[in-house]
Amino acid sequence: MATQSDNLQPPVPARVSAWFWLTPMLAMVVVGLYSVLRYNGNWAENDSAIFTQTLRVFTNSGQLVPDKGMVYPNGFAFQSISTVILALTGLEIQDLQQHIYPLLALVVVVPAWVTYRTLTDSNRGATLAVALLLTQPEFLFVILRSSHEKFTRTLMLLCIFLLVHSATMHKKAVPFAIHVVLFYLMAFALISSNNLLGQSFIFSLTMAMGMSWLLQRRNAYQNVRDLANKRLLQVTITCMALVYLATFYIYPPAKHDVLILEDTWLRVEALVFAEQGQPSEVPATPTDPYAYVTATWPNLPVYFTVSIANWIILIFSFVLWAWQGWRWIIQNQPPKSQARQLLWLFYLALGVEGALSVIVDISGALGSNLQQRIFPSFSMIAVAIVAGAITQWRPQFGIALLNRALVAVIVILGALAMIKATNEPLLSNKWIFYHDNEITAMRWADDHLRESQIWTGFDERLFTAYITNYGPSQYRNAFVRQRVKATTRVFLISDVTRLRSNRLETPLPSLPDAFRIYDNGEAELYRLRLQTPDQR
Repeated sequence: MATQSDNLQPPVPARVSAWFWLTPMLAMVVVGLYSVLRYNGNWAENDSAIFTQTLRVFTNSGQLVPDKGMVYPNGFAFQSISTVILALTGLEIQDLQQHIYPLLALVVVVPAWVTYRTLTDSNRGATLAVALLLTQPEFLFVILRSSHEKFTRTLMLLCIFLLVHSATMHKKAVPFAIHVVLFYLMAFALISSNNLLGQSFIFSLTMAMGMSWLLQRRNAYQNVRDLANKRLLQVTITCMALVYLATFYIYPPAKHDVLILEDTWLRVEALVFAEQGQPSEVPATPTDPYAYVTATWPNLPVYFTVSIANWIILIFSFVLWAWQGWRWIIQNQPPKSQARQLLWLFYLALGVEGALSVIVDISGALGSNLQQRIFPSFSMIAVAIVAGAITQWRPQFGIALLNRALVAVIVILGALAMIKATNEPLLSNKWIFYHDNEITAMRWADDHLRESQIWTGFDERLFTAYITNYGPSQYRNAFVRQRVKATTRVFLISDVTRLRSNRLETPLPSLPDAFRIYDNGEAELYRLRLQTPDQR
């Protein structure tokens, strides 16, 4: 005789049409091709440039922790995966970073689809959730760029899938054991990819465990009592042990993260004490993390237009989550499956992390971009909440029209997300593209100058491009960006820089007595006259 616990997880159809997951995969291919072809592969941004240089040092040294050069302190998985790809294909590192990795963002699609099928108990819900995920510009941005995040987000999705799916097969010893082993392998890979994001995932597990315990105390969690009492506790403790091993034994540079967390705590503490008028160990240095918005986009209406999908998912998912919580906690009507119960708990945990990230960013810790790091993880769960509700909705009439309208909305939101994720220069003030002649001019300057300061523009655009193509200066030249220093005597002025000057309404450096020492028709180098014999 079937029991209530046996009916918690509706069976998933054995045969699944390939179009359910092929459709979002083709959409991701289009996005990847656009991100590469829009700039003809000539794009660069800060994190991608850092990983390019880290990868050069990693491959040249043949060591997990190179003795010299740049070492990425948060993990080694990205460098290891990239080295294997380079060895198998014979690609150059910059080609892998600029042309291949944006296309490889599609590795997220199938794991996401499988995870969402488990969370929503529906093939249609899985496809809809992946489609909604691809409308999230913050998520698209982090998986398109050439960093660890396309792999990190994939591993997070696989961890969620294995954890949730294993909860439905506790009576099947062998499949359950396989899922448990695979979960810990994926968790270790996640920690090895990025220690901080791995810790964030474990924190969300801890929050889910704590909330499940509270719900059990209210007798609102009877259906999954064993999971609440044992499974999440075991998973949390084991994952913490994996973090400890990875940090202090397997990859010692990750000890840097301990110092980061300590600094974050002190800065947040200083911010709180400063508001209360009490002394603190460190001075309070509050920042405005949202100043980046006004600096990057011409105005707020443009920003909100290209980011509208974020707000739609945020608002609708919160309303649905709150309604489900009311039914569960107040009316004692929990979701019908363990998957949806855990989905609700994960949303709560990541929502708390998002709220805490606001405080951390205001304190000035972690570069004031923790919200940008946390929101893609939150989006991964929020889209499942929305997709699950839409697939359960059964309107009385106009189903075909509503379906067409939903597809049209997703396509429009996806196009806007693609524009924002690739920093479309027609709308964005943060340009990430460059021209070959600009890099040629920088290369000439680095070859012919020694220990000079070379101004390259209003931000890191050309600096990251040069690092991506050639690495740091071979002759101790410093590429100055943003403000001109008093000791800067060489200036690179290009056609793109002049266009940026007009867009930003910021004048170019005044060079009334400078010599033009290089000109390739698109970029020039100017050198100020020497005022003393000691100047270079």
